[in-house]
Amino acid sequence: MIPLHQRFERIAQTARRVWEESRLLGRPLPKRAVGSILLFKGLEAEVAVILNIEGMNSSHLYVAMTRESIKLVVCSASPILG
Repeated sequence: MIPLHQRFERIAQTARRVWEESRLLGRPLPKRAVGSILLFKGLEAEVAVILNIEGMNSSHLYVAMTRESIKLVVCSASPILG
């Protein structure tokens, strides 16, 4: 039988390997997705639509505005951001 400390070490190594693989591959993004800014942080889509920018702080606005690779659509009551 494998000693308990070796079993824990194998589990830890496997968890690190799976985490590294998922970090390198990234999270899959469906063709259409709706979510908060934090859910899309680190992801990229061809088109991003931002709603309710009046309630965003500058860091959330930056993350929201850098998710698109082709087109960014901002829906706002004001033509001036900030």
